[in-house]
Amino acid sequence: MLTSNKRVTLEGRSVVDGNEIVRFMANIPTDADTRASFDTYINDQEAYRTNLKQVWKDEDEFRALVREQEETAYATATEEDSEEKAE
Repeated sequence: MLTSNKRVTLEGRSVVDGNEIVRFMANIPTDADTRASFDTYINDQEAYRTNLKQVWKDEDEFRALVREQEETAYATATEEDSEEKAE
């Protein structure tokens, strides 16, 4: 029997003067049984410390995007779960 799940993967980057300082990744499940994840990878520690406020701003923007996608994914998953239970 085939089992499958759907996930939304988002990727973001904090770039200053053409230098990718930090990469953000989020995985959002569309079912209730799978965990979400949010990861931050610092590529350049010195640039990170120098540009901390810009990186934080970029991270806040990315987290807002993740929240929007979570709302959509979880609302859809809840609707699908309700429909399955009704059948």
